[in-house]
Amino acid sequence: MRIGRFVGGGHETPFWGVISPDGNIQPIVGSLPAWAPLVVDEGIDAVTTEKKSLPLDALTVLAPFDLPGRVFACGGNYIEHLRAAGFLDDPPRVPVAYLKVDSSIIGTEVAIRYPSYTEQLDYEVELVGVIGRPLRAGEAPSAALLGYTVGNDVSVRDAPGPLGGLDFYVMKAADGISPLGPWIVTPDELDGPGQPALKISLSCNGELRQIDNTKNVLFDIDELLTYVDERNRLRAGDILFTGTPSGTAYERGDGYLEPGDLLVAEIEGIGVLCNAVGERETPGAGVER
Repeated sequence: MRIGRFVGGGHETPFWGVISPDGNIQPIVGSLPAWAPLVVDEGIDAVTTEKKSLPLDALTVLAPFDLPGRVFACGGNYIEHLRAAGFLDDPPRVPVAYLKVDSSIIGTEVAIRYPSYTEQLDYEVELVGVIGRPLRAGEAPSAALLGYTVGNDVSVRDAPGPLGGLDFYVMKAADGISPLGPWIVTPDELDGPGQPALKISLSCNGELRQIDNTKNVLFDIDELLTYVDERNRLRAGDILFTGTPSGTAYERGDGYLEPGDLLVAEIEGIGVLCNAVGERETPGAGVER
């Protein structure tokens, strides 16, 4: 089952909806924190939907994320990415976790912001888990997932750390820099709980830059969810970026993003996320809101 977030079709505010195989949308009544736990535990039939369906082509597809959800991320997780970056001989012993802000998230077909303070903007296709309800003792953490979507954890690579280390705030949390979507696919379509084994790829202007399988990770989804939940109790609507494969511009030493570049991020069985890079901002201009 696919669940998306939309606007239009007579709805004055964004709404969630179930996407049928024929492309029609059945709007869901209420906010995600109210209905997502029901979907996880009882199935979609336990959720109240509107009687009238809407055609997808009459709607705008939004990022499948909304407040009060929080944005968590874990990097340095794919084996070949670690190898290419020179870290495989001394891999992280725990997940490399960080926080992003809600305003960093944008939907498919929305231009990626190019901040004025960088000349090295990089792409990172990622599998993203969407939390459907709190984790429970005695079950696999991934049993709490509503599903998965596609993310592009676009990064500022030339951000000097204030104390000499990495500055993940500047690298990862800027407004309008993190595409997500196009929708959520429930785990039953991806072989249920546990780490999915799906082809993951990203192309830039038609050139394949990243390709791997989501099974080739150092920490699987259950380990990542446990790590985060022990520090911040996960709740319905939270999302978790789970790392990127090799092939980033940072590893290549070239190929950083330029205004107008078209990125196509895809995960088998989930969907395709398309975003162009916007014009580089003028220093001091701030972000249009």
